[in-house]
Amino acid sequence: MRQSTPRTDFGLAKYFKDSCYSFIPESNKWTVAPNSLFLTEKTTKVLYHGHPFMIMSSVGALKQLREWGFETFPEMFDETYDEIENVVERDRFFKNNMLRLQRMELSELHKLCESIEEKCIHNQKVLLESKIIDDKFYNEISAVVN
Repeated sequence: MRQSTPRTDFGLAKYFKDSCYSFIPESNKWTVAPNSLFLTEKTTKVLYHGHPFMIMSSVGALKQLREWGFETFPEMFDETYDEIENVVERDRFFKNNMLRLQRMELSELHKLCESIEEKCIHNQKVLLESKIIDDKFYNEISAVVN
């Protein structure tokens, strides 16, 4: 249906509890938008549910998230992809990260997830307690009004 609403998202929590990490295909992954980040429901849902993630977005997306106060997960993913501008090379990097995690022993993966649990909780708090979304919306509205 290509819609994201409270009604369609009602059962999502189950999927986050049944998995160890998320790969986020953000909206601007396929566009030429260097050094920009679309903070859409795709990313905010992962942050809200306290999941470690790798974000398929434009160059510098992880850097921008860190500047906003979120933590990323270099313990789990090779985050050097955040600086790779070549789309084919970036996609290969994502694929290699996915394959490496899929091949990992489940007990090892669980230990890794437990070691970064505080970061996930931190990201939830930053999302819920900050004004990042409000400020972003305010700046966009101000630009239109002024």
